[in-house]
Amino acid sequence: MAPNLRRGVLVVGASNYSLMVWRSTAFEQVNSVWAATQPSTQNREFLFALYQAVFDVADPVTYRSLIEEAGDALLLIESIGDAQVANIASEAMARSYGMRMAGPSVYPVWGIEEAPPGFTGSALLQVDTKKGPLPPVENLPAAGDNGAHGAAVDEPAVQGILGAFLLEGVVSNSCEGVCDPG
Repeated sequence: MAPNLRRGVLVVGASNYSLMVWRSTAFEQVNSVWAATQPSTQNREFLFALYQAVFDVADPVTYRSLIEEAGDALLLIESIGDAQVANIASEAMARSYGMRMAGPSVYPVWGIEEAPPGFTGSALLQVDTKKGPLPPVENLPAAGDNGAHGAAVDEPAVQGILGAFLLEGVVSNSCEGVCDPG
């Protein structure tokens, strides 16, 4: 979008709001107000899927082709167990962008290959903050915010990875094993 910027970092980014919101603790208040006028959960989910078209103009996946055509690169930080931005939505975005995994990964993500050290291009970096409890695997929000959302870049090693990517364009996991600032 900005021709002078060649690289960007999305800390706990994701795509497809209609997939993400039902798992997010940040949506709970809006959903409870909406439930007062539309009590059927199934109807709310259907309506939100229809509303997705309105959100598409702000959805990061909408800009994939522009970023790709410009030859730009993104580093997507995924905070494992994030109660605000569901991991499934971050991983869907990474697949849509054709990202590689800045390994070692916390767990394998279907459709995402591990990048070799010193990789240049778009990549997904998993950070396990060890904040818990983990959100449910079902299409439900966690009981409360576990703090994983904001903690993904607290570790100096993760900040080093971000710096190297932004300044040099190189994706190289400098954590000792899996990145886990927790």
